[in-house]
Amino acid sequence: MAADDWHTLWLNSSDQSGVWQQAAVLVPVSTTGLRLSGNVANASDVVRVKSLQASYLQQTGDIACGFEADLCSWYSNGEQSWLRNSGPTRSSYTGPEQAAEGTWYVYTEAISAFDKDFVLTSSVFEASPVTRYFHFYFHMLGTSMGSLHVESLGNAGWTQLWSRTGAQGRQWVLALVSLPQDAMSVRFVGTTGDGFRSDMAVDGIAAGLPTVEDFRQFSCDFRFDTCLWINTGTASWQHVAGPGEHDRWLEVAGNGSQAQQCTLETAAVFNTTETKILLFAYQVFGSSSTTLAVEYEMAADDWHTLWLNSSDQSGVWQQAAVLVPVSTTGLRLSGNVSNASDVVRVGSLLALEPAAAFANISCTFEHNSACKWAGASWKIHSSTGDSYVRLEVYLGQASHKGFCKQVFS
Repeated sequence: MAADDWHTLWLNSSDQSGVWQQAAVLVPVSTTGLRLSGNVANASDVVRVKSLQASYLQQTGDIACGFEADLCSWYSNGEQSWLRNSGPTRSSYTGPEQAAEGTWYVYTEAISAFDKDFVLTSSVFEASPVTRYFHFYFHMLGTSMGSLHVESLGNAGWTQLWSRTGAQGRQWVLALVSLPQDAMSVRFVGTTGDGFRSDMAVDGIAAGLPTVEDFRQFSCDFRFDTCLWINTGTASWQHVAGPGEHDRWLEVAGNGSQAQQCTLETAAVFNTTETKILLFAYQVFGSSSTTLAVEYEMAADDWHTLWLNSSDQSGVWQQAAVLVPVSTTGLRLSGNVSNASDVVRVGSLLALEPAAAFANISCTFEHNSACKWAGASWKIHSSTGDSYVRLEVYLGQASHKGFCKQVFS
């Protein structure tokens, strides 16, 4: 800020890893000069700088982009670049048919780019002690599909926040990610698979909580995360893996020292204009005070119980179907435990549009439509002009039982 008056903005000593790291440094107002200083003393000492990008400090909300005109404040670096596109990608049976919103989206072109990383990075924004979210649509269709990760840049470098691996169906899926307090940038890392049917796509990036018009977006099998649901209770639901019909589930377990209430709440703006259905698997066992409840609200913080189950001692997966009233604006699952033996589990959740009568369950699965049927692992496929549903499993999953369900009045 004055001639020969240098001050340290950032300092890193040897981390011994020999792996490329990234850092974001805020440059103060009135700065008149910058310099990088590398210091070595021994024959084995090495300091390297690979690239440097100077940009203006943004707000978290500036990461919003629909890719209609360009990449907005995002940039694609590395050997492989995310590409803007409208309509289908170059290869059949992979990539979306159209954008999730508007006309354009970005995707990874997998032809001649097998097992490659595609990196899409946001501009730098300020860290914040306030809880921040951002959401986006993703599309992962293809027999050679790889993986998609979301990472944030903070004090410890890049940290993974969200991921999906393998084909995720024909439809665009809405995802929600919570940002750490020290996050100053986010990036998508798409890693293609071992074949050309690995075109994954991203669209509709925005800060904050999303607005959901399709109630079915609240479906979640809890294999990777809690989807469009967030923990809001005094304690959090925990991800647990094990054998059986549901090999991933959410769990609340008592610790014997104090009662706990874990609440999982919808994290999106919505308002039901007709009756909806929640269909979910659960276990409740332990003391008589162990309960699982489904609650709804129509006005802020005005919660009412839709369904309640107390300990049944069986330890066997049960299923429940709960009708969600018109004008509902929020839903939550509340698990209550008090003793060390108390356990509440939720194995999967389907958000459904009810059929008016038994006769309405008919479906030919044409035009990429499952009518009013739903199943977390069932995907629509086409063969010689006909459409059908097929059970698909995730990569690395030894076995899986799938159900295609329908609920009617």
